[in-house]
Amino acid sequence: MDKILTALSGHYEFIVICIITILLAIFITFIMNLFSKDLTFLKYLPSLVFILIGVVSLLSVLNHLFDSASLNNILVTVICLTAGICSLLFALIIGLIHKQ
Repeated sequence: MDKILTALSGHYEFIVICIITILLAIFITFIMNLFSKDLTFLKYLPSLVFILIGVVSLLSVLNHLFDSASLNNILVTVICLTAGICSLLFALIIGLIHKQ
């Protein structure tokens, strides 16, 4: 645990950005679910958008993956893919709750 904390020290702003983005994606998914009772596919739309942004950002730096200039795009990729997966899982949980 100490090794993880020492690796993360000094990078707390990226952790905060990631947490805010995940919470924003979950909030958008929840709002889309509230407004679209009839169309159940719309609650999955924010997760697909975040995943699409992450994949496009990864594909844009795929040839220059280990350059220091591409670190911002890699950060966007990691944050958007993480937020997209969390939003997708939240939409699936909402779907399971509403079926009962």
